[in-house]
Amino acid sequence: MASHAILPPLLCLAGQCTVLYSCFNFGCPPEVLDPVLTKPLGRWTYLTFQSNILLLVFFTVASLAALFPILSLQWFVASFFPLAFALGVFLTTAYYTLDHFNPEQVKKRAELQKSGYPMLPVAMHLEHGMALPMITFYTYNALKPEGMSMSVIIVAAYTLFYLIQVHYVKSLTGKWVYPFIDDITATGGALFRNVFFVGLMCIFTGLGVLGRSMV
Repeated sequence: MASHAILPPLLCLAGQCTVLYSCFNFGCPPEVLDPVLTKPLGRWTYLTFQSNILLLVFFTVASLAALFPILSLQWFVASFFPLAFALGVFLTTAYYTLDHFNPEQVKKRAELQKSGYPMLPVAMHLEHGMALPMITFYTYNALKPEGMSMSVIIVAAYTLFYLIQVHYVKSLTGKWVYPFIDDITATGGALFRNVFFVGLMCIFTGLGVLGRSMV
């Protein structure tokens, strides 16, 4: 098989392995980051970790599909590319829009950096900042098999799953996963918060549709 078909997913896979290496070696363990919030699910509490694991799985299968054109592997790539695209675009965009400059989060990261995690800023940028460039590079350089009609449904289903998980964690810990949810609630109460969640579903699904159109 031509190298131009194999290299993009392999390069993305190498990049994603670097991201997760940084997460486990330079980032904060969940029990240090927030012992109460992360007690039920650990790292899986956060969309960042779930996204990076799912992108690792996707790029692994995409690499295998490029090396071995097996129908089941191609089906997986076609079906899950819209989800990978939505996660990659959303992870980077949402982090730098909603979290990175949040005063509470800035203060918290500074405290953690001083308390034994000097490489935390590197880890945070790699965990969040690599997703968009990598999925963009993959989108425009990799050969993708024809998509399946259920691919956007997968995006919507995963988004709904994560929102249910967010509420589940809130019910167990009394805390929202992300501080900006508290800010939205303080501004407009439960109504604004629920509108935000519905909007989030629409954004994710829209990104899935956009990704689906690129296959």
